[in-house]
Amino acid sequence: MERIQRRLARHSRVAASPASGFSGMQSVADLLLVLVPLFSVAVSLLSTLLHAQVSHSKRFLRVLLNARAEDASDAAEIKQPKAAEGNKERRAGEGGRGDVCAEKDDAPAENDKHRVALVVAHPDDEVMFYSPTLSLLRDFPERVEVFLLCLSTGNADGRGPVRAKEILAAADVLSVGRERVTLVDETTLQDGWQTWPAERVADLVAEFVADKDISTIFTFDASGVSSHPNHISVYDGVRLLWDRQRGRAPAQKSEAIRASSQKEENGEQGATKRTRRKHTAAEDAKEAAETPRRQTEVYVLRSHGLLRKYSGVLDVVAATMECRNLPNRIVAVKLTPFLSIRGMCAHWSQFVWFRWFFVFFSSYTYANVFDKLVAAE
Repeated sequence: MERIQRRLARHSRVAASPASGFSGMQSVADLLLVLVPLFSVAVSLLSTLLHAQVSHSKRFLRVLLNARAEDASDAAEIKQPKAAEGNKERRAGEGGRGDVCAEKDDAPAENDKHRVALVVAHPDDEVMFYSPTLSLLRDFPERVEVFLLCLSTGNADGRGPVRAKEILAAADVLSVGRERVTLVDETTLQDGWQTWPAERVADLVAEFVADKDISTIFTFDASGVSSHPNHISVYDGVRLLWDRQRGRAPAQKSEAIRASSQKEENGEQGATKRTRRKHTAAEDAKEAAETPRRQTEVYVLRSHGLLRKYSGVLDVVAATMECRNLPNRIVAVKLTPFLSIRGMCAHWSQFVWFRWFFVFFSSYTYANVFDKLVAAE
């Protein structure tokens, strides 16, 4: 009996050894069955993100360049009558000089670039919210020229001078160039939780647009991305300017504010300068009445809810779905946070711990969704 039991035990050990090997093979197969689908999903997601970046970049630039072509066509139509009259007067006695002028006109000029302005409220807004857009535009310096208008120095904590230097350093990192940065420091436009006067914002932006020959503005929407009152005030001012250009609002509402500030700066000479400025304004108004108004295109950055705001790179998929069949919505995509990190390092006084979290997980680090302001039908 014992002999039979020993034989059965021996046979059971022999039978168990192949089974254990088969069990090991089965566990590896189970692991592969889990990893292969996950790898396939990761590859599919990466290819989708890369395709979205390329397609959105092409559409973004196509929209901007088409707007530039339309502006050039409108300008040519406006200048055509005046040019015809001037040609009649200059034809006599200018023989060979016309050929030289023609050669100069054919040469590429700096003014042929599409001039874009980013209008923000505080230093570091350009990095925290607009890095994908600036990253896209920096790759096409021969086509697009970017300007930055910041309407305050960020002096809420008394660090205005420091932050003014930081935004210039960030502009170099973002390839904007510090020479194309305009920083405003006025008592009515200080960093804080107060609302800025929309009329003053509109006047400053209008002056900036005219001085830099801006064709397109990118700025906040009515919710200001983070609901900050200063962000919302920037939108209100830009929207007021947009309405003015289209005859939907009075042209100058804050003349009294400018006159009082000018008087404070110039003392007793304020009255004389205001009188001189009134004559100049009257002449400008007469000339503006005879010339069609230039209409700057405005794109506002869409604000997201909390969940989507911190969805990180996955927001690229949501942005792609959101802009389908919407001709007035464009998207700028950047799949890595490295430019945002470098930009925030330039704003070192503001790069506290929670902003590290924001840079990595904010959807605005990877995708900017813009809506074009259009007249309501």
